[in-house]
Parts: sequence; C-alpha cells; structure tokens
Amino acid sequence: MNSTHQHRLFSHHKLKLWHTVLIVLVGVCVFVVLLLSILRLTYQSRFMPGVKIYGVYVGGLTKDEATTLLKKETTQYIDSSTIIIDTQSSNTKAMIPASEVGLTYDIQSDVDTAYQQGRDGQLLQKLFTQAQLLVGLNNSQPAHINYNSTKLYAIIQPISKSLATPSQNASLTATPQGALAIQGEQAGNRLNLVNFIDSYTKTVSLLQRNNITAQVNIQPAAVSSNSLQIHKNNLEQFVRNPMSVSYREKSWTIPTNDLLSWLSYTSGITPLREDILHNYYHQQPPSNTQLGFDTSRIKSYISTTTKEINQKAIDAKLTIENGRATIFQQNQDGRAVDLDITAKAIVDNLLASSPTNTIPLTVVVTKADVTSDTIEQLGIKELLSEGVSYFPGSSANRMTNVRIGANRYNGVLLKPGQVFSFGELLGKVGPEQGYKEGRVILEGRTESQYGGGLCQVSSTAFRAALLAGLPILERYNHSFAVDYYTQPYGVPGVDATIYYPSVDFKFRNDTANHILIQTEMVGTTLKFRFYGTKEKSGVIRGPYFISGSNDATQPSKTVFYRDIIVNEKVAKTTTFYTTYRSSLDFPPVN
Repeated sequence: MNSTHQHRLFSHHKLKLWHTVLIVLVGVCVFVVLLLSILRLTYQSRFMPGVKIYGVYVGGLTKDEATTLLKKETTQYIDSSTIIIDTQSSNTKAMIPASEVGLTYDIQSDVDTAYQQGRDGQLLQKLFTQAQLLVGLNNSQPAHINYNSTKLYAIIQPISKSLATPSQNASLTATPQGALAIQGEQAGNRLNLVNFIDSYTKTVSLLQRNNITAQVNIQPAAVSSNSLQIHKNNLEQFVRNPMSVSYREKSWTIPTNDLLSWLSYTSGITPLREDILHNYYHQQPPSNTQLGFDTSRIKSYISTTTKEINQKAIDAKLTIENGRATIFQQNQDGRAVDLDITAKAIVDNLLASSPTNTIPLTVVVTKADVTSDTIEQLGIKELLSEGVSYFPGSSANRMTNVRIGANRYNGVLLKPGQVFSFGELLGKVGPEQGYKEGRVILEGRTESQYGGGLCQVSSTAFRAALLAGLPILERYNHSFAVDYYTQPYGVPGVDATIYYPSVDFKFRNDTANHILIQTEMVGTTLKFRFYGTKEKSGVIRGPYFISGSNDATQPSKTVFYRDIIVNEKVAKTTTFYTTYRSSLDFPPVN
C-alpha cells in the first residue's frame, strides 16, 4: 500500500468522524430545543422551573399561587425574624426586628418581574435563560423592598458609637527646654455603613435570618508627623526667641501656645453635600493635605491683643458764634490695625528663611469728617428754624430730665441725606445718666419712670424740623392732650412722643448741606435751633379742632398743615392729623 492510498483512507476516516460529531451536535440541539419547547408549553401559565423570589422556589406555580405563597412567607418573616448585628472589635450588639423598621415587600411587582424570566427577548435569548434556570443559574431577581431607614439607623446607633473613634492629627507642643516636640497622629474608625446597608438589604431580600458582622473603615489622620517636621524646624526658633508685634514704643510678645494654635491644614477632598449621612460613612480617600497658618486665628489674636490701639475718628464739635459756625472742641483722628496686612506679614515672617523677631503693626489712620479745615465746606451759614416749647409747672425731676435730654442733641451734626433718629441719639435712659423719675404715659395708665418728660425734648425737635421744611419720617402723638405741648399754639396737636425703640421720632436732612443742631433751655422754655444753608422753610397753619376742645378729659381730634416754602412760593403742603383719647382712660399708677 503506497502513501497516497494511506492518505486517502485517513481523510475518509476523518470525514466520517466529523459527520458523526455534527450529527450528535445537531441531535443534542434538537433535543434541547424540543425539551425547552415542551417546558415552555407545559409552563405556559406558570413560572419556569428554577425561578426563585426572595429565595423561595416558585417554579411551576401560577402567579396567584406564587403571590399567596410569598405573602405567607414574608408575613411570617416580618413577624418573627430578628437579625443580630455584631462587631469584630466590640461587644456591642444590635437586634433588628423586621417589624420595627417597617419592612415591606412589593410582592406583586416582584412576581410580575420574575414571571418574565425565560419569556423576554428573542427566541435564542429565551432558550438560553430557560437553560440557565434549569441548572440553577439566573434564578433570583433584585427584590423590591422598603424599610424605614431612620428607624434602622437609630437601632444601629449604639454599634456605630462603639466603633467610632476620631482620628487624631499630629501636633506640636512646646517643651520646658524651649524646644518643640511632635505628638504622633492616630487613625480613627467609622462604621462602614455602605457595607452594612448592602448586607442588611441582601439578607432581608432573601428572607434570611443569619447574623451580620459590622465592618469598620479606617480613617487616617489628616496631619501626619512627617508633614509637621518642616514646621517644627521653622517654629522652634520662635520658641527660643518669641516673636512680637509692635506699634510705636509698645510691643506685644506672642506666646508660643498661641503661635502653635495658628497652624492649620486644608484638605484636597471636596465634601459630598448630598445624602450626608450616607456619605459620611464612606471610606475617605487619602487627603492631599496642605499645611499652613490660619489667618483668621491670627487676625483674631491681633484684634484682641492690640484693641487699645483702635479708636474711632471724632468730629470737631461746633457752635454758633456771631452767626457763624466755629469749633469749640477739636477733632480727633481715628486709627485701626489693618488686620489683613498684619496677618500676612506675620505668616510671611513665619515662613521666611531669615525671619525677624519683631513685626511692626500696620495701622490705618482715618480722618474726621468735621475739622477746622473742612468747616467752611459744611454749609452751616445761617439759622434754618427755631422750635420752641414751654413747660411751666413742671416738677424738679421733669426739668432735670428735659435739661439732660436736650444736652444730648446740642452740637449734633447731620450730614446731607442723614436720618435723625431721636431714640438712637438719646441712648440709655437711667439713673447712671443722671435721669430722675417722672410721669410717662403708657397703654392704659400713667406711671413714674426714669426720663419722664423727655417728650418735651422730642416735641421741640419736631417743631424745629417742621419749620425747617424737613421731611418727617416717623412721628406719634401722645395718647391724650397734655398742657405742656399746647403752647404757643393754644390748641394741641404739634407734639411728638418717644418711647424708644417701639416709638421713635425721625426726620431726614434732605438739604445739600450739613445741619447743626443747637439746644437751649432757659427756665421752663426749651429751644431747638437748626443751622445750615437755607433752601426752604416751613410754615405751620393751625392746629384746629376737628372735634372736642381743650378739655383733656374729653376725646378730641385736631389738624394742622405744614406749607413748605421755596423761593417765596408754596411748593408742598402736608396735613397732620392728631387724635387724642380722654385723659381719664389713663389713671395714674404709683
């Protein structure tokens, strides 16, 4: 037999073998297709073999049968299951009864989803899924379950607390020998909440009763010993020779502990804002920590330590002599430490290769608005108005209060556009300021209080503002007519009560120049004079009774008109109505 004949016999044998293999494969495929087709026909209205829901086998059941079975199993599980959470590093345990966290199952949704296993997709995909189910693969779908996460977190709180240990940053401390020592960092622990939630959800999704072991995340310290080493070398010289700040002839030595407290770090991690509780327990990645100095702490230290340097600018006090404004008290410049510049200078010095031991404070000087140089620019040239009131018969205490109150407004300078608030300028009213007790009108009564009679001052200021043609922003009349505020008009109505802060009197300087206020009390006569550049004036017409009379025991209503005169013509008229109750409605209370 030659080699050619042998080759033909081998090729023929090989061909027969492939035919056999092909026939077998085709036969297997046909068998599998027939088997799966039979299964599909057999389980036409039933779950495919191998399907599980919540770990419960439902293959061969109808939807209704599966629903009934799952309701029974989940109800029993909810009523009786208690999952125990323990730890590897703590003796603390937590018991989580399913009923206490409101565990529920969306059975209908999961039944509908599981029923489609082996039915969805193209023919080959269906056959493949059915084959997987037969051999125990792909027989479980994600469960739709719900529970009250707030109640669950409350139950596991003791475990979370027992596992939690804060990380400790490395720190620098001064030694008695004038050196710096580094105290090492310490990592912390946190409950791995993400792992726990996943474990708990998986356990209850499969109706399991096994325990869950809580895991921890290691939280590295943000500041390590190595990162502090360069600062240790830089700062140690300031321990031996403390740094100080100075201004003129005075200096302030910076204590070592204060200097060390300025050390700070910033992390490269961007905080996660959404789902804060969940993200708090994530394992944090190593941070890109940048060490430096907290300028806000430095500025706070400088502000507290050197506060004696700061002072506000004080305007010169003016008076009127021979019809002109003159200074009777000189102005004083203000000054303040520039905290930003000073803090930067300190930080630069701390990081410098050749630092100094004394940092001059940067102090900013502010000029007063009213000085001997600016007095001519204020526009205080002439008398704008004079408000007058009379109060004969006042008690000694009342006259004292009027005198002290009026002095608060003597020399007050109003800038163009500035709002005059009587109560704000008045300040505190008490025995410390020299005030005496006097009668005041309150809701439903009159009684003695410190400062009784100050309404005489506010009413006089009201009249001066009216006659100067200034806009009145806030004014309240007294509850009943008082004789002190009736003259010189003969009819009540041109008064302004004050009980700051609930009741105030306000007007605005709407002129283009400053207004200087001067007060004068002679006997029982009080005057408010406004000085400035006269652009307009006010004329009062009235007041007139609309109802009632000068009998204060009877209610009354009055009205007066204020004409604003510009260039000898009436530019505007404002009407002021005043309503008074009976004085009998306010009996005196001792």
